[in-house]
Amino acid sequence: MYEDFRREATGMHCSRETLRKVMSANHLFSCVKSRHRYHRIEKDKAYKYPDNILSRDFSSPEKNRKWVGDITYIWTKEGWLYLAVVMDLYSRKVIGWSMSKDANSDLACKALNNALKLRNPVGELLYHSDRGVQYSSYVFLKLLKDNGLKDNGITGSMSYKADPWSNAVQENFFQKLKQEYIKGRNFISIAEAKREVFWYIEVFYNIRRRHKYLGYLSPSEYEKKHEVVA
Repeated sequence: MYEDFRREATGMHCSRETLRKVMSANHLFSCVKSRHRYHRIEKDKAYKYPDNILSRDFSSPEKNRKWVGDITYIWTKEGWLYLAVVMDLYSRKVIGWSMSKDANSDLACKALNNALKLRNPVGELLYHSDRGVQYSSYVFLKLLKDNGLKDNGITGSMSYKADPWSNAVQENFFQKLKQEYIKGRNFISIAEAKREVFWYIEVFYNIRRRHKYLGYLSPSEYEKKHEVVA
């Protein structure tokens, strides 16, 4: 909020503390996420779990070297909507996503395929996720193997069991989505929830939302600023 004010309120100046007091006086507060229990689904046939190669190193020197993925739940009056997301750690940009009424391996595969179509990565690429059944399934791990480098495919990496911090950047994205935009809203239908999630990702988060990690630039601004001109 302070960065938004500093950059957009032309001719006006105040400290972070003054802004905090003004927000408090007008009953404007940060949203706090409540805990959520995930519904268990039947485990699919799986290969051996990949090692945790990422090992909490969330930095990336360039695009398409480290991607992370995860799935979250969104409640509507028609039932659960599941959202799978792929993020590039270089810019924290959401480069692939998919939504469905079913939290299966097909959902995770569609999100990754969308990212592959958008980015068309060349060279070595690491894909990190948790140990969810969608990501440890035969079809998803085969998708990693069949893409990327000709001989080795995309290198898979998975968090240790019961270790959410190993995918903290992706978890943080879902937290922001729910705190900033979804909390307190009652979606009438799955179609409505899909429209709102689309807006948050493609219109707000990627293009407008500033990140402290990126020097208070949005993901799209950061990539444009650091784009290498051939």
